[in-house]
Amino acid sequence: MVCLMMAKLNAFLKADGDVLRCTEVSLQETPTNTVSFSGNPEEMIPASRAPEACWWNRADMSISD
Repeated sequence: MVCLMMAKLNAFLKADGDVLRCTEVSLQETPTNTVSFSGNPEEMIPASRAPEACWWNRADMSISD
């Protein structure tokens, strides 16, 4: 989930001029339950389709296809 969130955020940042890039995302459900990711989310998300066909690579409000 956190990799998909990071990929989606990077799609928005790229569409907004590609000046900024997200380097780490933390999803905190509770103070003792946090999932963090840093790195390239593309390396962790399975490539079942062309990148431009995936919702997490589009700078829009979609969260599924």
